[in-house]
Amino acid sequence: MRTHYSVFLISLILFFNIPGFCGKDPESNIVFDEDTVISNSIEIPENVTCTIKAGVVIRFDGYHRFIVRGLLIAEGTKDNQILITGINRVRGSTEPPCWQGFEIRGEKADAVFTYCRIEGAYRNFIYASKPSMKMCEFVGNHCAVYCSNKAAAHIKECKIYRNKYGIVADFSSPLILDNVITENTIGILSMRSSRLVAGRNQMADNKKDIYSEESFGKNYDAVSLKYIWDLMSQLY
Repeated sequence: MRTHYSVFLISLILFFNIPGFCGKDPESNIVFDEDTVISNSIEIPENVTCTIKAGVVIRFDGYHRFIVRGLLIAEGTKDNQILITGINRVRGSTEPPCWQGFEIRGEKADAVFTYCRIEGAYRNFIYASKPSMKMCEFVGNHCAVYCSNKAAAHIKECKIYRNKYGIVADFSSPLILDNVITENTIGILSMRSSRLVAGRNQMADNKKDIYSEESFGKNYDAVSLKYIWDLMSQLY
């Protein structure tokens, strides 16, 4: 069953009696529990938790954003993946973006993505926050994950392919570990003194695997091995 609705949230959340978008506690909890079409931009304010249930398909009907200033929990399973894409978009398409993407915005924002497949977004933007992305797929986006302003996203065991940019680090410090990054125009782009930590990633068939506008040049190592493992020893 597909649910279709239009909702726009800025600082208040409007709750409707609509299957697929259920608010058990209007002040602190939003749940997507059925396939849903979203026809406008959405914002999750601070101190509000939004949950996307395993197996749910969310399709954006138009060039809209999903902004998170509170907490987003999108936990699929290996056999019951969450799909976030544009309406009528063919699975695996590399056509131009059809929705704007996620924004995990601010120090009070957080998100957990597990077994999610995100397609057709212009940019999934991580700003000054530390979300976790594990065992997810990013396919056919302009920018799969864009980390900015001291963002420290943990991107682990993901498949990132057929995007214009796989991962962008812009004055940020993402942890990029055990991912498959392939068939992108640029696999990893680092700029503005970013200090990314990357290890055990499989990178192949990108037009350029790793690029830094300041210092990398033709060097395919994002940072020195000594720096990677010194920092890894601090993290774990």
